[in-house]
Amino acid sequence: MAARVESVRDFFARFLLPLAVATALVAFAANSLLCRLALRPRVSSEQADRDGRRNAGTTPGAVATRAMDPGTFTVVRLWAGAGVLCALALVRRTGTPSLSSAFGGSWAAALALFVYAAAFSFAYTQLSTGTGALLLFGSVQVTMLLGARWRGEPFRATDGAAMALAGSGVAVLLAPGVSAPPLGSAALMVSAGVAWGVYSLLGRRLGGDPIAATTGNFARAAAPAAVLALLIVAVSSIGPQVTAERPVVAAFQWQAEPRGWFLAIVSGGLTSGLGYVVWYAALRQLAAKTAALLQLAVPWIAAAGGVAALGERPTLAMFIAGPLIAAGVWFAVRPKPAAMPPAQGR
Repeated sequence: MAARVESVRDFFARFLLPLAVATALVAFAANSLLCRLALRPRVSSEQADRDGRRNAGTTPGAVATRAMDPGTFTVVRLWAGAGVLCALALVRRTGTPSLSSAFGGSWAAALALFVYAAAFSFAYTQLSTGTGALLLFGSVQVTMLLGARWRGEPFRATDGAAMALAGSGVAVLLAPGVSAPPLGSAALMVSAGVAWGVYSLLGRRLGGDPIAATTGNFARAAAPAAVLALLIVAVSSIGPQVTAERPVVAAFQWQAEPRGWFLAIVSGGLTSGLGYVVWYAALRQLAAKTAALLQLAVPWIAAAGGVAALGERPTLAMFIAGPLIAAGVWFAVRPKPAAMPPAQGR
C-alpha cells in the first residue's frame, strides 16, 4: 500500500511540476505584455509631425500619453495582487485556527517584491524592449547563480552548456532591439533583476504553503506601495508646469486611463498574484540554477504572445532563438542517467 501511495505521489510530482513551471513562465510573459501595453508612451501622428520627431519621450516639450504612469501602475498592481490573495486566504480559512496563520512570507521577500515591481515599471518607460529584457534577465541569472553557489549547489559543465545555449537564443531574439540605455534606467532595470532573483531565492528557502507565503509577501508589499501612492499624490498636486521642468519629478506625475486600470488589475491579481503562487510552489522542487535558466524562456514566450495577442509581426530571430532556448532548457532539465552499480568481483 505504501509503495502504491509513493508511486502516485511521484506521478503527480512529475506531471504537476512541468505544468506549474510552464504556467508561471506564461504568467511572467503575460506580465511583460501587460506592462508594455500600459507603460509604453503613445503619440499621435499629428503631434509627432508637430514635434518633428517620432519619439515623444525624447523630444523637449512633447507630452507622451500612457495608459497609466509607472508609479500608479506599481501601486495598483501590488494592491490588486494583495486583494486577490487575501480574499483567497479568507476563503481557505476554513479549519485554520487564526487569520495570521494564513499569511506566510517575510518582510525581506516583500521588500524584494516591491523593489522589483517599482524599478521594473519606472525603467520600462525609458528602455527598449530588447535592452530592458537583456538587463533584467542577465541580472536575474547572475543573482540566482551566485545564490546557488553560496548555498553550495554544484555547477557542472553541462549546466554551463545549457546556460550558453539558452543565453545565445535570448541574445539572438533581443539583439535587434538593443540600444545604448540611459544610465539611470539601466540601473533601475538591473535593480529589478537583482530584486526578482532575491525574491525567487527566498521562495526556495521559505517553508510552508506557497499560497500563504505569496499572500503575506503581497500584503506586506502593499505598505511601501502606499508610501509610493502618497508620493504620487504629492507630486501631482504640484502641477504639470513645475514637473515638466524636472524629468525625475515628472516620472511621478499621476496619469491613468480606464484601460490602464484594467491592465494593472489584471497584472496584479492574475498574472502576478496567482502566477507568483505557482512559481513559489515550483521553486520548492527546483535547484536555483535550474530556476534561473528556465526564466530565459520568458522573452521568447512574450515575443510569441505579442504575435498571437497583439498582432505583432513574427521575425526570423524568433524562429532561430526558439530552438536554441528550448535546447538549453531541455539540456538542463533532462532526466539524468542512473548511475551504474559498481562491478562486483567473482
